[in-house]
Amino acid sequence: MTAAPKAGGRAEVHGSGVHGVGVRGSGLHGLQAAVFRALGDPHRLRALHFLATAEPSRCASGEGVCACDLVAHLGLSQPTVSHHMRVLVTCGLVDARKRGRWTHYTVCPAGLEAGRAALNGLLGASDSSGPPAAGRMGRAGPDTDRSRSC
Repeated sequence: MTAAPKAGGRAEVHGSGVHGVGVRGSGLHGLQAAVFRALGDPHRLRALHFLATAEPSRCASGEGVCACDLVAHLGLSQPTVSHHMRVLVTCGLVDARKRGRWTHYTVCPAGLEAGRAALNGLLGASDSSGPPAAGRMGRAGPDTDRSRSC
């Protein structure tokens, strides 16, 4: 998360700078792990869904969803919402802009696309590899139920 000073003393926070705190590992796999870790929490999923489906004119600013609206929608305390949103911003799924004492959040399409690309890459790899080889099946014998996939 990076902050750049704006005119009038306001700071603008950019969530698309995903090479920040909370992204473990290096390169593409570290970023993908951070995205999936962020999506693994039900409160963050609810927040992301709320941002994606919210009316464009929340909190009278028209510049995303205000943190005060997220607190009310999620039913969590302001520090807890702030933590969850920081995780979403750090991994690039959400953009944040500071306006006075409140932060306004919007979904970052590039971050969502990165998550989609990661899943598509996994799906493509599993489709092209075909059925697992007999040596990789484990202890599959003649009486093993092979109708189950996992």
